[in-house]
Amino acid sequence: MTAEIEDPRIDPSEDPPTDSHTLDLHQLSREDHGRLPDDTRRAVVALLRGPYLHQERNAAAWRAIIRDEAAVRELLGNLFLRLSLDTERGLAFIENAPLEEAPKVVRRVPLTLIDTAVVLLLRLRLLRDAGATGRVFIGRDEIDDELAPYRPATNTDASTFAKRINASVEKMKKASVLLSTAEDTRFEISPILTLVFDVEQVAAVTAEIEALVATSNTASRAAPDEDEPDDFDPRDEPAPIPRRSASEDGGDRP
Repeated sequence: MTAEIEDPRIDPSEDPPTDSHTLDLHQLSREDHGRLPDDTRRAVVALLRGPYLHQERNAAAWRAIIRDEAAVRELLGNLFLRLSLDTERGLAFIENAPLEEAPKVVRRVPLTLIDTAVVLLLRLRLLRDAGATGRVFIGRDEIDDELAPYRPATNTDASTFAKRINASVEKMKKASVLLSTAEDTRFEISPILTLVFDVEQVAAVTAEIEALVATSNTASRAAPDEDEPDDFDPRDEPAPIPRRSASEDGGDRP
């Protein structure tokens, strides 16, 4: 009598069929080579579009960035970018990586003299009025009053000067530096300015603008053409950007 021994090998005919259409984790389609979750990818796209993400206004994207921070930093690093993350203020944006010879991906937004004056005004308000909530507001009429000294003494065309201020305000709104409120003529000043425009720059730009205005009025001539960009740009490289907590970056930026 011969004993039978079971063959431990699995009959290939009994192997479970392989589904060639099975997708890998986080893969959205067979043609998709991404490895990040869908919400994280969307958050990165929002960062690239700019100008920044806010913890409350962009809650879903913020959670995704915090959860997958390391992967996001790696992805941006491959694009010569870096993530600037301030968990205290709830702000995130991208900036050019500080690498020599690296291409500049985030482009600068040139500012006219009036643009620079508006940014300076808003930054000074943040320094002066930021309280426990960290929220600072400003009225449209306050902006007009504060910018009145920048109107050249020899320029009697009030309407043209008002148009220049309007254009600057619209630029700040588009860049999300001025945030809309329930009142059409009242805005919240975004705390993003505290990251891209530090105290040292405030002092330097204040002196520069005062000198320009004084020179213009002393020479009894109109101020520089506002259609031409001023030399100052608060995002000019290598402007220092404060990094707090877990920090280390269009689209147009403020």
